[in-house]
Amino acid sequence: MKRTYYTLSILLLIGIFYSCEDAFTTVKEIKFPEHKKKLAVFSKLSDSTCKIFISHSKSIDDYSDYKKVTANVILQKNGKEFLNFVYPDDLISGNIIIPTVSLPQSINTGDNYTLEVVSEEFGTAKASQTVPQLPVLKDISYEEKYYIEQYDTLNKLEFDIVDPANQENYYYFSIKPTYYKKLKYHFDLFIETEDPIVKESYWESTNGLIVSDKTFDGNSKKISLKIHYNNYPNPDVEPTTLDTILLNIKGITKDYYNFLISKTQFDNSNDNPFAEPVNIYNNIENGYGLFSAETNKTIIIKSN
Repeated sequence: MKRTYYTLSILLLIGIFYSCEDAFTTVKEIKFPEHKKKLAVFSKLSDSTCKIFISHSKSIDDYSDYKKVTANVILQKNGKEFLNFVYPDDLISGNIIIPTVSLPQSINTGDNYTLEVVSEEFGTAKASQTVPQLPVLKDISYEEKYYIEQYDTLNKLEFDIVDPANQENYYYFSIKPTYYKKLKYHFDLFIETEDPIVKESYWESTNGLIVSDKTFDGNSKKISLKIHYNNYPNPDVEPTTLDTILLNIKGITKDYYNFLISKTQFDNSNDNPFAEPVNIYNNIENGYGLFSAETNKTIIIKSN
């Protein structure tokens, strides 16, 4: 009798579930708003080059290919025309990932640049940026095999950032090695830190860390890094002899910092049904993308 009772109960529950299925299912047709295509511009000033990539936006339901965008690019320095070229015809590099054009002279801290991109089809996009200050470092120390972890032995790098007072500053740093047989081959070593105000960043195939001076304005800030140094270009090939390890540190703009933060949040929310939607930071007027500037220097922290 008990078995019959349980069987009937289960059948009854199944019947109730299927009979109520329609009550829990609602199909609503969503009509996306009409999308007006705009320019999408990613550009960065560094030293004497301007990296620039120009495309256009698409609506969420547009699966067509991107069109080739031809545009006039005007770069102004402190209100005066500094550079004028046609994209992509005047690029010195045809690399679609990081197309580049040479600047008439190197950029300088404090100079203001305005980028204007004019397209007959997609209109005009515009953005301005001020070149940040070059970072000042002191007390750099490097120790090999400092951290002994379960699956790896990590090196330790420490340095102090000397931060100017009464201004917003943002910093970016990454580690690059070179090898005797591959002197021109650079790639980024994976680095990490336990400092909660230092954030991880991954952009343009670069693994780095970024930090704002909000909590240490006008003071020195010690940065302590763990370096995963056993990252070789090809794990199937015997590693060549390590030649140098280089510390690359940059002064970056607030816009670039906010973009990297939002890009990391977006990547972390991908394929996560419980994550909140993330909008990638944008500073392009009448368009999408990012215009930024940076100062940078490279320091040799180990050399054989």
